Amino acid sequence: MTAPKDLSRFLDLLETNGELVRVRKQVHWDGEIAEIQRVGLAETAPAILFENIVGHEDTWCRKLFVSGLATNQRMALALGLPMDAPTGEVIARLSRAFSHPVPPEVVKDGPVKKNIATGGDVDLHQFPAPKWHPEDGGRYINTWCGVVTADPDTGEHNVGIYRGQVLSRNEIGVKLMPVKGWGKHYAKYRALGRPMPVSVFYGGDPSLGFVGGCPIPRPTEYEIAGGMMGQAVRLVKCETNELLVPADAEIVIEGSISPDPADYQLEGPFGEWTGYYAPRKPAPVIAVSCITWRDDPVLRGTLACTPPTIIRESATTGYLSQCAIIHHILESAGVEGVLDIETPPRRVPSVVIVKIQRSDPEHPRRVAEALWKSDLTPKPVRAVLVVDGEADVRNVETLLNHFSMLNYFGKGLRIHFVPDSGEPEFSFEGGEAMLYLGADSPYRVLVDATFDREVDATAEERMAREMGPPCTGGFPDWADTIRKRWKDYGF
Repeated sequence: MTAPKDLSRFLDLLETNGELVRVRKQVHWDGEIAEIQRVGLAETAPAILFENIVGHEDTWCRKLFVSGLATNQRMALALGLPMDAPTGEVIARLSRAFSHPVPPEVVKDGPVKKNIATGGDVDLHQFPAPKWHPEDGGRYINTWCGVVTADPDTGEHNVGIYRGQVLSRNEIGVKLMPVKGWGKHYAKYRALGRPMPVSVFYGGDPSLGFVGGCPIPRPTEYEIAGGMMGQAVRLVKCETNELLVPADAEIVIEGSISPDPADYQLEGPFGEWTGYYAPRKPAPVIAVSCITWRDDPVLRGTLACTPPTIIRESATTGYLSQCAIIHHILESAGVEGVLDIETPPRRVPSVVIVKIQRSDPEHPRRVAEALWKSDLTPKPVRAVLVVDGEADVRNVETLLNHFSMLNYFGKGLRIHFVPDSGEPEFSFEGGEAMLYLGADSPYRVLVDATFDREVDATAEERMAREMGPPCTGGFPDWADTIRKRWKDYGF
């Protein structure tokens, strides 16, 4: 299976695999679309393509696509993998993109150049941007997109996902954080006293929305996207600035941001991923100079905030990118035998679980040190748990059983507290300890939950010797018959 190179092919792939619902009944942009996606996420429904939106029956863009990468299964399809590919395989494929980037290809033309509006013809109201949360300050067009800027010194491009509110026919109020890629670019433009060119694209191949949220500075997002898809991203120059955008995108909005804070306008409130509304306050504005789009384009968007019990699309992609980056860090550091990785799926991780094929007693320590020394590791990571054997890093029951087996064989967990300063670390294998491990803690912790095979026999050998063979299997000769008779039994 090959990875889809644009959004239309991805939609076809999702539909073929039963992972797309086309909503042809008319829906309203003011709340109804957001609530449909919220319920769909709660029930793990397929991705949704809205094809009949109030007020957009005859506009340049009539359709909106959401939840395209809300599950690991859809991410697998986006990468050209089978839909049932294990999560660990998806993470490994993403990690390889960081190690084997594919440079983009600059072309002269592309589908996104089919229609062009400039100057007084620019009209953002032609696109079905929803109101996503009840107290939002307006309609937000930038929720799942690629915001493109370039360093004025080097020309190197940055692609990120940053929120944007439609303020008028040709203005988008944006959240521009100084620590983000485009925030650093903006600081340079302000120092030069020049407007910063900005372009925003929607659609393209499914990797392009994913990479915008990847917190990795090298290589560039376009190169990572090429590595993910196994093919170069085709780029084309914008009409009114020198920025490069995907030629196979659905829509591109071009413009600039003034360096003068006097040109800021009120933006917000907006329901953020934290579960709280970001306040309404003055913000930079993209003054739109040009819009280009395919014939019958599809706007891409997503719900930013959901209740804690409902997974968000950005949480799924963020979780996979975090795991892939950690896998990449370990691989780049030469840490061998990494089998799987897990982090909290909804948040920036404070704990990372790594499963290894343990080679020696120092193997778990090499895992932790590689993560703690890398600038790419998410900064809140204070604890690293390393396991081996039959433990499944995504299954609490198997982890608890693994810990029980360690305890049964007399080893228990080996815990190492490592200070951020140059002070000596301390460790213990039993007893009691209380240690604060918050973000401002002076300590990091390595929990070595691997079997010490340098001293003991393997867990399987000891269990066979001391407990007899496993008894968890059933009667294989009866398995098919039982399934066929299941309803006959009264179930």
